[in-house]
Amino acid sequence: MVYGKLLSCCLVACLYIGCTNNQANTAPEKSQEEVSVSALLPKSQAADNPIEPRTKTTVKEEPVRTIDIPREYDESKTNISHTIGVVTVKKYLEKKDRDRVHILNPEDDTIWLSFELPCEYEECDSLYQLSESFLTPRFFYPLYDMLVMDCIKEEPDSYLVLVNHYPRTVKRVRKSSILKFETWQEHLTHTILSFYGDTEVREIPGGELVVDPQPCTAYRGIDIIDDWLSIQDYEARSEDAEIIGWVKWRNKDTLLVDIGYLW
Repeated sequence: MVYGKLLSCCLVACLYIGCTNNQANTAPEKSQEEVSVSALLPKSQAADNPIEPRTKTTVKEEPVRTIDIPREYDESKTNISHTIGVVTVKKYLEKKDRDRVHILNPEDDTIWLSFELPCEYEECDSLYQLSESFLTPRFFYPLYDMLVMDCIKEEPDSYLVLVNHYPRTVKRVRKSSILKFETWQEHLTHTILSFYGDTEVREIPGGELVVDPQPCTAYRGIDIIDDWLSIQDYEARSEDAEIIGWVKWRNKDTLLVDIGYLW
């Protein structure tokens, strides 16, 4: 009888050990299979293996390409093809003259950009940041209420203008109490001018050579005859000052003078 009890205990112990061994052998095999799959895959494919958790990847944005040329020397601004003059802000604005400049998309007349001039200091700072990349016409200096945009066409209630020169971007600006249109001839006779190295000054339009203008000297435009512009020293500060001579201000669609707005 004692022998029978011992035999029963041995049978139970054997069954228990057999079950636990089967469970232990099964788990490692599955684990070894998972490890071997990941180990055999290249790293790029291993990341996509559904057995292992996937990590979120981010795509690095490429920087916007820009031309490393100061705007005042941007050669694209010498191209005045298809333009009839400029749209500019009237001089000597006061707070009571404050008005809004609406720049529209020409396709559907939706607002592209809208701001007020004269601007408060904080507003001017925000507009100046826009002028660094978003709004880059011929000239824009909001702190002094200065805005100059090449004009392509005048319409009854608006102007088609260039708001960027590179790349050339055309928008529509609504007419307002603070904006005015000037032909190129009108504009050049009350701006600050300088000239490129190959500019020649003539005694009369097409006449004898007088002297080469100094590249770093400022001049004032006085009168225009066709493609010729008479100039005087800007420092003279008087329209009665002696006229130095005549220069060509354009060659077909190319502007030959460098226009300045701050001196």
